[in-house]
Amino acid sequence: MATASAPGQPCRFDPPVRISEDPPGPELPFGAGHGVARVAVAPYGADRLLAAWEDKRNFRHGYDVYAAHVGPSGFGPNERVQDDFGELSAQWHVSAAGHPDGTLVVAWTDEREGQGDILLSWYDDGTWSEDLPLPGASGPEEQGHPSIALDDAGNLHAAWVTRETKGGPTRIQYRFGSRAD
Repeated sequence: MATASAPGQPCRFDPPVRISEDPPGPELPFGAGHGVARVAVAPYGADRLLAAWEDKRNFRHGYDVYAAHVGPSGFGPNERVQDDFGELSAQWHVSAAGHPDGTLVVAWTDEREGQGDILLSWYDDGTWSEDLPLPGASGPEEQGHPSIALDDAGNLHAAWVTRETKGGPTRIQYRFGSRAD
């Protein structure tokens, strides 16, 4: 990706800004810090953007899903997206989708049941929902690497990689979710 703009380039870039915050408390005497991975961004509302990522600020239990909203005054504070039940398991492969009406959803691979499942959390009135399994993307098979989008009507489109057995052949699955009003 370009880091500077030259004449004739399609984008003019602002200087980079940090999104992830250092965790509170004293710095531990081991490790390389809290670590972050796999950021996903999604526009929503009239002029907002969500950045969601995997964050290892709780170094004992693998990555957690965090997010920050950006508006006219920049990025806000970091928020943990997944619920407390996901605290002791690893989350991977974050994806995010937003809608002009302000709807936001984040999906990720979650290992709390012993295999990879796709979980979702919806943002409503300033709060992330409980973690919800994506129907058809949880259970005995390995599911991972979700990619999600909200269409103009607010319907959810989800695609992910699945395999019947660990290390087995992979295939891509798709699921359509009608907006429930």
